[in-house]
Amino acid sequence: MSIDDAAAKQPKRERGKLRVAALLDAAAALFIERGYEATTTAAIAARAGASIGSLYQFFPSKEVMAEALFARYAERTALAVKDLMRRAPGRAPAQIADMLVGLMLDRKSDPDREAVLALSDAISNIAERRKPLREAVRREIAALLRSANPRLTRRRAEIAAILIAHTLKTVRAVAQAEEENRKPLIASIKRMLTLYIADVVEA
Repeated sequence: MSIDDAAAKQPKRERGKLRVAALLDAAAALFIERGYEATTTAAIAARAGASIGSLYQFFPSKEVMAEALFARYAERTALAVKDLMRRAPGRAPAQIADMLVGLMLDRKSDPDREAVLALSDAISNIAERRKPLREAVRREIAALLRSANPRLTRRRAEIAAILIAHTLKTVRAVAQAEEENRKPLIASIKRMLTLYIADVVEA
């Protein structure tokens, strides 16, 4: 299945924005609980406390709602990354590592992320659109590394950013570990990143 050509209607009034947010929250919860195929627009409207007509006013189809949910997730992720990059320049490698791991832990708690993962198995375009998001995050990391070390070549920064991004993926898995293992594992990831970032920016 793929996202169709229809587009979500952007609300202009605050009341409409709140209604859209509630509908997307409900869709995210149901996609996680039931999966994309088993979730109906009627169930989404009921979970949000809205009428089906209100849902269709903003989202012509379930596919359009899925697209809007991904767009919200991507926007939130981009804003979180940009905020980190704004605060990161001039920080020590250990501080940068701590900020990056913190970002991953924060993003993991976003329900939209779990919903997007559920959608990836059902909607091909959603899975494809996650690639540009990952690439954008890597570009931001590479730019941060080059700002910390102007002598760093673009290619070395890109390779370092890819490795850092892959290392950060382990944070999501580690966050699921039992409490007695979770903290030491996260601390170890931070130490690994600190050593690697220091090697890159202090070369």
